Amino acid sequence: MGPRPSGSYVLTPEPPESGSSKAEDPGEPVPSVCVHRGMAFTLQERLQLGIHGLLPPCFLSQDIQVLRVLKSYETKSNDLDKYIILMTLQDRNEKLFYRVLTSDIERFMPIVYTPTVGLACQLYGLAFRRPRGLFITIHDKGHIATMLNSWPEDNIKAIVVTDGERILGLGDLGSYGMGIPVGKLALYTACGGVHPQQCLPVLLDVGTDNEVRCLAYFLSDLFYDLKGMDQSSLNISVHGDSPSSRLHVP
Repeated sequence: MGPRPSGSYVLTPEPPESGSSKAEDPGEPVPSVCVHRGMAFTLQERLQLGIHGLLPPCFLSQDIQVLRVLKSYETKSNDLDKYIILMTLQDRNEKLFYRVLTSDIERFMPIVYTPTVGLACQLYGLAFRRPRGLFITIHDKGHIATMLNSWPEDNIKAIVVTDGERILGLGDLGSYGMGIPVGKLALYTACGGVHPQQCLPVLLDVGTDNEVRCLAYFLSDLFYDLKGMDQSSLNISVHGDSPSSRLHVP
């Protein structure tokens, strides 16, 4: 080969360090959301992780990325859109999400948790991006230990559980109530320092005994499949005992 033009360079990747994400899982070159730094990865890190070329060819510090998120956040005129921006960021770049959240916790707390999370739970089917947490239904009785073992993290320090029955005074929202433990655990991390990988949001979807919501809202919702089971599927009378009392978690 002839001499390279002035200013060109050759990328020579070094072998992955012991314990790097690529060495641990060659089948998944892109880092998981828990360690993803977005555009903050240096060239050397991109080479070692095998993600060079999978990100735009520029490097932005996390401080600059925070400013970009805030700029996008400020373009939204209603709290639900702001909630969706933050939750999407949590799915895409968890480190950046908590950097934004802790930059002004008093500003973002009412968006991530009450009161905005109540509206987000009501519209969970519309705002749904990706599943978070562990969903346990009444039909999983006897298999809950297996489901817990399926959770990818072993070192869990904080668990928040809801059955979706009394979400901020809004009544029974079924599995739409998952926004509550997800939001609460985000604050445990931002305010209490609990590592996000040590948090487990759990929803016990045992149906609903809310007759009005079941008939007038749940069954007419095009996104019903995300709400979970209606009480008729469990053959539980709306005038009987609360279905939540019938699920015994080992």
